[in-house]
Amino acid sequence: MWFRSNASVVFGSIFLALVLASPLGAQQGRWEESISRSFSFQQQGNYAQAVQWAQEALRAAEATFGSEHINVATSLNALAVLYKDQGKYAEAEPLFRRALAIWEKVRGSGKYAEAEPLYHGALAVRERALGAGHLDVANLLNNLAQLCAAQGRYADAEPLYQRSLAIREKTLGSEHSFVADSLNNLAGLYKAQGKYAEAEPLYKRALTIQEKALGPEQLEVANTLDSLALLYRDQRQNVQAEPLFRRALAILEKALGPGHLNVAILLNNLAGVYKDQSQYAEAESLYQRAMSIEENVLGPEHPITEITLMNLGILYYDWEHPRQAEVLLDRSMQNLSKRFDQLSEKDRLGFLDLVTWFLPIYFSFCYVNQEQNPALVGKMYDALLWEKGLLTFTEGRTLLRVTWRDVQKALKEGEAAVELVRFPFQDRKHASGTSYYAALVVTPQSRTAPSFVLLGDGKSLVGGAPRDPRQPVGPGASVGQTAEGVVKQQANRATAGQTGLLEPFWEPLEPALAKTKRIFLSPDHGLNQAAVGVIPVDQRRLPAEMYDLRIVSSTRDLLRQQSKPAAILAASREKAKHGLAQTERRPAISRTKVDGSLVAAAERQESATAGQRSQLPPRVPPSTAVAAKSGPALPVTIAPYRPAFAVQVGAYADRAFAEALASRLAARYQTPPILSPVEVGGKTVYRVRIPTSTKAEAEALADRLRGEEKSQVWIVPLP
Repeated sequence: MWFRSNASVVFGSIFLALVLASPLGAQQGRWEESISRSFSFQQQGNYAQAVQWAQEALRAAEATFGSEHINVATSLNALAVLYKDQGKYAEAEPLFRRALAIWEKVRGSGKYAEAEPLYHGALAVRERALGAGHLDVANLLNNLAQLCAAQGRYADAEPLYQRSLAIREKTLGSEHSFVADSLNNLAGLYKAQGKYAEAEPLYKRALTIQEKALGPEQLEVANTLDSLALLYRDQRQNVQAEPLFRRALAILEKALGPGHLNVAILLNNLAGVYKDQSQYAEAESLYQRAMSIEENVLGPEHPITEITLMNLGILYYDWEHPRQAEVLLDRSMQNLSKRFDQLSEKDRLGFLDLVTWFLPIYFSFCYVNQEQNPALVGKMYDALLWEKGLLTFTEGRTLLRVTWRDVQKALKEGEAAVELVRFPFQDRKHASGTSYYAALVVTPQSRTAPSFVLLGDGKSLVGGAPRDPRQPVGPGASVGQTAEGVVKQQANRATAGQTGLLEPFWEPLEPALAKTKRIFLSPDHGLNQAAVGVIPVDQRRLPAEMYDLRIVSSTRDLLRQQSKPAAILAASREKAKHGLAQTERRPAISRTKVDGSLVAAAERQESATAGQRSQLPPRVPPSTAVAAKSGPALPVTIAPYRPAFAVQVGAYADRAFAEALASRLAARYQTPPILSPVEVGGKTVYRVRIPTSTKAEAEALADRLRGEEKSQVWIVPLP
């Protein structure tokens, strides 16, 4: 994971827009001068002087405007950011809280959408009073563009940045440092969209201007060098990135001192370049130095320190130093779980991004080394229990720590707990770019760790032996379909008189499930929508005939004192007998329902994450059948199920956020939502809807969501 060293400057700029929008007057001069001086000293890294001027600005704002004025909020925010950058969180927190209270009172909810009309209003006033080409107008355009960019509205931000740049060039000349600032902002916008070819010349021009106007060793030059280096790093052009990072690091060390936090951030970025080039010893030294600075300035449990710890652990994994990697990656997992309990529910949703980045690496490390160290399978199981616990967490409670040993104690003789996990395999040497499925099996007989069973990837699950992800992917690798297409393929193969679909899903599990009669199975990802109970084990057997199969959101549910698990396969709900005669199979299995809309949603999600396909797969027919490979065909059918209504929870531009919300709702309400992308005004948004059979069910669910989730929801009919 990579850092940006000037994040606090961007954050503070939103508040500074209101400075430029406020009425001019003699009484405001003292405050404007103080806040400007504070910002200038902050840019220089002189925090002592910056704090003094921010305190003076706060006194001037309170005396001039009153304690609830937006300029007071700006001053409080400026002072809080300075304390935060120095790791003085106790001093920063009350200032942030007070600034936020004023912000919310002035703007309503404090969201960007509510702030935007104020920018537009201030812009209109400035243009009328000063003219469309005035520098104050350029400043407001720049800040309004930042507001749009922060919401992902890049198309709206681009013309605002371009107009601001044009005004500054005309007013100040093409070689002014403010022009370089505009070039940097526009380049950053292009970089965020992956438009590297457009961003690169802007960064280079900004760098040339800054070197000429400010000198080659100024902090602004270091920031642009860092931005350009990150641009190259994103394109894996490490040869170009390395000298830029090195030069930026030298400037920061000279200007701020070797122990400054921004120096640590540059060390982390440069170490990442060395790691990618297999220069492990050099990377190790830089990561260790960065972590030492961060622990000294921020403390060992600060999020920035934790990320450097993760990076060092990943370095040891790539370097094939499993013992060192295990120690650091385990610490990272512990830190994540500790920090989660201290976050608000809003922050916890954002926290899932870090978890989503880290856990596939942790799971891959555990798998690669589990043969030499079986205890890693237990740690992998514990991490999976923790991750699924995040999605069912309720505000106001502490997330219960559950381990595989706790799950084992809840099992009776003849029972097994199975956690399915899907993870993108992460290995620098053999990066497959493919997601793999594995099963972690706990029984009362498990001694040192759960059993690890590789199920394969989406290709091998369609047929053939599971492929080991530790082996390189050759150019002649066969192309198959993903497991998420299971129901559609069942229908196709039934028509052709074939079975055996997903046989590798069950066959590798049989040895680990010896003497097992009841299975508590927790699926993962697209297998949540697959009817695993009717996936054949072999030519003659179905798992619903062999086991009392119970589907749960997580095997941690076994610790809850409830009469029923979160969800149970329909055939098991009917208390079907196991070992049914052929003539008895149909009534037992026909009651199993598969929601065609949920299958379609799973395929949509797989399509969205694949990054290669732009169109959604066709909607799956709700009725499927399974037949035997040889001998008399099994008269097994799946009863159709067509939800008539859905409760729409929201529509979001951020797909990751929508997926995280859908997962949490699925765990809490036991009905996986439909996640469907739609085009609205030329942009893709992701609708989160929970399907129901009747309108009455939809109305009851909507009332529950309004009460429990505090959400504005809608009831919509489904086609």
